[in-house]
Amino acid sequence: MNPENLASAILLLDDDRTVLHLLKLRFALAKIEVFAFDNAEEARSFISIGTNRSKIKVAIVDLFLDWDRCDHLSNNFIENELVPFQINYCRLTSAPSLVPEEFSGIKVFDKHDALRDVDELYKTILSLLPSASVKD
Repeated sequence: MNPENLASAILLLDDDRTVLHLLKLRFALAKIEVFAFDNAEEARSFISIGTNRSKIKVAIVDLFLDWDRCDHLSNNFIENELVPFQINYCRLTSAPSLVPEEFSGIKVFDKHDALRDVDELYKTILSLLPSASVKD
């Protein structure tokens, strides 16, 4: 593992397990530790442990969880688990225009575009990690 990235981890929260798998694979190439969750409750349980929270430097959070219009789940997660601890986050959603401005984070990525060409998402996330450099 790249020693520069040992203390940095990414939290992924998306109810689409295929998306979680693809993003985990991409970040694994840079030797970045990734914690992936398909529901807010599991992510909340994980991040509530202080040693886990301290590892997370950036999060990627879907808008709608549970395959429904459950934006309150993701927005509550951001409001209660990320913002108070100053954890940077990006949104990844198939409905970017529906992301409330106050929960848009660093950047809102259109899920379909980002998965077709993951480099912009990848570079944005790596730029938010301490001492990380973009690997091709």
